[in-house]
Amino acid sequence: MRTYLQLLEKGTQGATQQKELFHAHAKELEYQIERLQIRKQYLEGKVAYWDALERGDTEAAQRITEENHRIAAKLT
Repeated sequence: MRTYLQLLEKGTQGATQQKELFHAHAKELEYQIERLQIRKQYLEGKVAYWDALERGDTEAAQRITEENHRIAAKLT
């Protein structure tokens, strides 16, 4: 925030740096969104796992477990 305010005082002379600052922030948000989407997939998999167990479908539960392991690996 300090950097933004300092650059704001420069007006158009700080435009390049302002753009770089916002671009970096946007990239960080993209990364965070991607991580959140992976976490959401994992949680949805856990729900599906318990649904499969409730209905007695152990084969589906095993497939879901394997998929959740692949998803979890993306988070490390």
